[in-house]
Amino acid sequence: MNKPTAKAILLDFLKHRINDWNSWFSRSDLDPNDLEISQMPEISTHEIEENVVQWGKQWFNKTHNGSTYSRVWRQLKENGHINEIGVTSISVINNKSTENTWKLHIN
Repeated sequence: MNKPTAKAILLDFLKHRINDWNSWFSRSDLDPNDLEISQMPEISTHEIEENVVQWGKQWFNKTHNGSTYSRVWRQLKENGHINEIGVTSISVINNKSTENTWKLHIN
C-alpha cells in the first residue's frame, strides 16, 4: 500500500474536523436555525503546521514538515472551495491576530 500524500493527510484532517463540527452542531438540543456563520468549522496556521504534522505521524505513519502542509493548504484554498470534503467556500477570519485563521463554509 502506498503512503498517502501530504494532500491526502491534510484532507483527512479537515474531513475529521468537519465531521466533529457536524456531530457537535447536529445535537438534538440545538436549533439549526440558530447556527450563525461564526459557528462554522475553522482551521488556523498553527493547526496546519503542528496538528496536521502529528495527525500524519499518528494515523498514517508519515512525516511531512509543517511547511509542506502549509504549501498544500495554500494550493487547496486557492480556488476558494474544497469539493472533496464539501467545503463550498473559505474565508479569512479577521481576529486581529498575527496568525491566519480560516472559516470553512460547508453545505
